[in-house]
Amino acid sequence: MPAKKNIQFGKHQLLIVILILLFFVSPLFLATEGNDYLTLHFIDVGQGDAILLTSRSGINILIDGGLPQQDNFYHLNFYLKSLGIKELDAVFLSHPHLDHMGGLIQVLDEFKVRKFFDTKVESSSQTYLKLLDIIAYHDIVYHQIHRGDRVRIGEFDFSVLHPRREFLLGSLNNLSMVLEMEKKGLTVLFTGDIELGTEKELLRNNKLSPVDILKVAHHGSLTSSAKDFLLKIEPQIAVIQSGENSFGHPSDVVITRLQNKNITTYRTDKDGDIIFSWDGRKLYLQEVNFLTRVRKLFSKAS
Repeated sequence: MPAKKNIQFGKHQLLIVILILLFFVSPLFLATEGNDYLTLHFIDVGQGDAILLTSRSGINILIDGGLPQQDNFYHLNFYLKSLGIKELDAVFLSHPHLDHMGGLIQVLDEFKVRKFFDTKVESSSQTYLKLLDIIAYHDIVYHQIHRGDRVRIGEFDFSVLHPRREFLLGSLNNLSMVLEMEKKGLTVLFTGDIELGTEKELLRNNKLSPVDILKVAHHGSLTSSAKDFLLKIEPQIAVIQSGENSFGHPSDVVITRLQNKNITTYRTDKDGDIIFSWDGRKLYLQEVNFLTRVRKLFSKAS
């Protein structure tokens, strides 16, 4: 019996070694394909948001970090390292809820981060306070940004649409940072967890315009993505970041609403990591999701 157990463990070890080689070598091949101006990664971190933007010139930007990273192969740091990333030019925190900021503590501890962008909303969360302490400890340049601000990181241009500087009390979801990113003709709207109240306020103040890709707010919850909001921004593609949850995310009503408007919709709970490349003229979807498949194999092997 002990001998059989040792043989089985050996097979797992061999599988892990093979997968490690494939996992770290494959991004090198992916990186040589095409002349991408931008690669946009909606990372499968379960029930949470984590979005990575990379450019051909070597700029790396992270928006949110999902839940606190667990000691398995699904965590965010593993994903970043698999792409050869050693430092991040900027990290944006949409709002201080655990499913958006929890994983950032491990990111700041393991990667050099040049700038951190926040709205400094009122929050007594211990995780948020710890995150601020780590930012100070690592001497990371810290910026508070609000509506009307523009941020340029390398070739990336971000317009801050929300929240207003004078309006930093209330629902954390509705105080989420809303960013419109433009690069080489591609426009993406990042919405955090905003709800119907903020969507209406943005519409009322004429802060929205058509975009190519929408990061659907609040994991596809019924509290967001109203018909008028979608009609105004006219996205061609929508991405929902969600995982196993008891909240009913994403809502079937929202999914149907997107489909009725002929918006191509992707979901991390169904599709895994969703990766787009933009070459200045066309948007490409990486159809074979190698990274998700390997991470899941790693998890099973261990």
